[in-house]
Amino acid sequence: MRNLSLRIANLAIAICFALSSDSSILLGQYAAPSGSVIDALRSPLADGKRLEQENRWQEAILHYEKSVKKNPALKECSERLQICRVHYDVTRRYSDRSFMQTVDSSTPAEALQVLTEVLSKLEVYYVEQVDHYKLALHGTAFLEVALTEQDFLSKHLRNADAATIEQFRTTVHKAVFGRKIQNAEELKATVAYVANMASQQIGLMPSAVIYEYIAGSIGLLDPYSALLTPGEYREVMSQIEGNLIGLGVELWAEGSELRIVDVFRGGPAQIAGLAANQFIMNVDGSSVEQIGAKKAADLLRGPEGSSVRLVLRNTDDSLMDVTVQRKKVDVPSVSVAEMAEPGVGYVRITNFQKTTAGEVTKAMMELSRNGMRSIIIDLRRNPGGLLDSAVELADYFITRGSIVSTKGRNGQENHNFTAKAPALGISPWLCSSMATVQVQAKFLQVRFTTIIVGP
Repeated sequence: MRNLSLRIANLAIAICFALSSDSSILLGQYAAPSGSVIDALRSPLADGKRLEQENRWQEAILHYEKSVKKNPALKECSERLQICRVHYDVTRRYSDRSFMQTVDSSTPAEALQVLTEVLSKLEVYYVEQVDHYKLALHGTAFLEVALTEQDFLSKHLRNADAATIEQFRTTVHKAVFGRKIQNAEELKATVAYVANMASQQIGLMPSAVIYEYIAGSIGLLDPYSALLTPGEYREVMSQIEGNLIGLGVELWAEGSELRIVDVFRGGPAQIAGLAANQFIMNVDGSSVEQIGAKKAADLLRGPEGSSVRLVLRNTDDSLMDVTVQRKKVDVPSVSVAEMAEPGVGYVRITNFQKTTAGEVTKAMMELSRNGMRSIIIDLRRNPGGLLDSAVELADYFITRGSIVSTKGRNGQENHNFTAKAPALGISPWLCSSMATVQVQAKFLQVRFTTIIVGP
């Protein structure tokens, strides 16, 4: 098999060790709401479905998450949330050249071997017992959704008959529902059977089917788990190291809008004059409106030393034409460190990486010289990162006791992190989000008079 070990390593499995992974069934029955609840249901659903119709999957996910958090009784919103997550996962992967190249170059046997590796890691590392039948249902749901997405269809079924595809899509679940799937071997046999059906009935390459089952086996375990493409995996690892090859921008990509959220200090984008809130309209001659924001964002990737030509729309609607060279960019963990008001410092941490502790130490020493007595730690939009870095930061504010513990089915994953360093004696205030960030938020809330702002 061609470089199978490298292929498996690159197709990283982002498995979050969540305390609970109550995976919902995509399409389920629910009790009809009472008359007093109908009005409350109508608006969130209508707004969410409007975003779905526009294929704005990220915004729909955020909308449904907020709606369900505000009112857990909105069961249809919960179901739509799961469906939107699947749509987003499919479009994310099929806007990524590295993923499509992997699918194209994989034989069915190689793809099934990757599935074997995925299932093995779930058995060893995931905190709950794996339900192989449920994983089969999840994979089937991913395949059904993929067969409605234009990116997937254009890639694999450009010349296939639309009615034949739809007939297969609406009946493929019959090959899985009720089937005996109690272990990994029975799941792999089912996936191989569906892949063969798809090949015979609609001409879909088996490896494309198998990779939908791979993604589905991970993507609906919980809100934090996903299959990373090789390109995404490289970027995550680079960011953890504190550097990456690229332009040095943080982007929001949705629909036909590709917006610059932030520009890294000292990076090629900043040197070229790019700024937050600009919209990228064209990448190397390709219109973002025509190819979509996610594909356009993927075109920004490239080897060190290569260049990309961009047309940007400024906040005053004027256009800017610029060529930016891709270079190694230092990604700061601390993006802002300043005095918010007399006695109160403000530090924004964008992610937890290997350089986080050193950057925070430097920032806090400078702020202390300026009279800081308490500090606001802004973790909003922080996607998480290294648990060790989050623990090290929490250790700055305490003198003794447990910080956080991890527990898994594999005893080697059981760890208890305790305080070691002398506390700084500074009261922390947190603006928090989720994931690794919760190690900070929950711990400091329990151990200190810490005010937490945000979800």
